[in-house]
Amino acid sequence: MTAALPLSHLLLALLVVAVWGINFVVIKTGLDHLPPLLFAALRFTFAFVPAVFFIPRPNVSWRNLIAYGLFIGVGQFGLLYIAINGHISPGLASLVAQTNAFFTIGLAMILSGERVRLVQVMALLLAVAGMAVIVAHTDGTTTLLGLSLVLLAAFSWAPRPSCWPNRCPHGNSSPQRLSCAASHSMCSGRM
Repeated sequence: MTAALPLSHLLLALLVVAVWGINFVVIKTGLDHLPPLLFAALRFTFAFVPAVFFIPRPNVSWRNLIAYGLFIGVGQFGLLYIAINGHISPGLASLVAQTNAFFTIGLAMILSGERVRLVQVMALLLAVAGMAVIVAHTDGTTTLLGLSLVLLAAFSWAPRPSCWPNRCPHGNSSPQRLSCAASHSMCSGRM
């Protein structure tokens, strides 16, 4: 029997959705006042400084920690901020950034031999069709450079080693592994 979702959990989930929903608009507003890479660095600094006192360092090698920081900090956010700074609208950037799921699935297939089921292929095709409709109806302010930078940012978000073999709590051969990777969760919370 499934327990009902407590109201406090539902409200917290809605808060997360609201924060993520306005995130790209806030980024655009910040970029009106700061250079993209400085703004991205400040974002991480202001998140890191209080967290360092309460959250222990992940139990991973320095190499993995640095690689993760470069992929997420420089790759994902650095490229995204540069793109939003006059090369793509925040709304379209937020949509294109979600292509990280496609890159994650592709990497899971290449690196760990995952197989995509028919229902997953159909879902991916539906997502591509939806993105194509939205992209076809943009206002024309998006540049090829902006689109390319956001796609590279999305790709930088994809290599989350925690979702590769022997890292996902669902098990190595579980069908949830691919879902775990595609949902951009950190699975085990470690690299």
